[in-house]
Amino acid sequence: MLREQLLYPAEKRPRETSLIAEELADLCQEVAHLCVQSKRVAFWGFNSPLLCELLRIGILDKLQYAVVDRDPTYQGRSVLGVSVQPPSYLRTFEPDYTVMSVLSHAPAARFRSDPLRYIERGYYHHAMIEYEMLMHEYRIPSHRIVVPTNFWADQGHPLARATSDVFQDPLFEEAIRASSHIPGGVSVGQVHLYQCLRRIVDGRIEGDIINLGVAEGNSMYFFCWLLKHLGDSTRQVVGFDAFAGMTMNDADLDSFVGSLGWDGYTVNSFERTQRNLASLDNCVLIKGNIKDRLDEIEKRRVALAFFDMDDYTPTKVALRP
Repeated sequence: MLREQLLYPAEKRPRETSLIAEELADLCQEVAHLCVQSKRVAFWGFNSPLLCELLRIGILDKLQYAVVDRDPTYQGRSVLGVSVQPPSYLRTFEPDYTVMSVLSHAPAARFRSDPLRYIERGYYHHAMIEYEMLMHEYRIPSHRIVVPTNFWADQGHPLARATSDVFQDPLFEEAIRASSHIPGGVSVGQVHLYQCLRRIVDGRIEGDIINLGVAEGNSMYFFCWLLKHLGDSTRQVVGFDAFAGMTMNDADLDSFVGSLGWDGYTVNSFERTQRNLASLDNCVLIKGNIKDRLDEIEKRRVALAFFDMDDYTPTKVALRP
């Protein structure tokens, strides 16, 4: 096993070193598989330990790769003979997969002062921002982003890429592939959406599918495609989005105001989302702030409502009786 070749035994390592080593071993194994398939790989984030480990085990020299980092202080530096590029280089390089190391995004001073506390309590927030940025700003589909599988799964994080180990269904996998041309979507969560939709169709539960928070339409496409392939032509998928970015709210629980900033997401284009969904005839897009469009929900019978608005205030508004 490649994992046994990588780093010294866990029982001989301090806990924080063990967690870092687990991430390195996991990512090295993932990259080794991609190398065998001759895939082009971009490493998101300046992470010399990962690259050094890949060089040591003889993978890096065989790999077509680029290193990108959004921190200007790293851009232009040479890492094992390769220059660190700005994120815009992703569009030029066009990687098949982008590898995102969680621990490489730890604030350096905080990580050095107390690595174990940072790993256990602080890394989700920073890693989630990077993950969302890859999907929404750089249009990398979620299934093309490689994250540390076992490390995230052991922490119970929803971005763990272990879905196929616990759930396998050919139609689900085909639906993921069919919608993968549109950025967004997290396959672990989509397992549950798929199971809900199967239950609705098989049980002949009446009502439409409501998608609150559309972005570029990945989940809308996923729902619409599945309904057609399940033989259900009677219901619509209705998507609501302001298509104006994250709006400023007053509630303390509006996390994106504090963590990403009110304009943390790039504004999604209504026209682009329309184009993404143009081949489907069972979807309806409704543009506007949810508080002004509640009547569009109230007049419909709802079989499933998928809340994906990312913040407290619009979710609370949509949940009101």
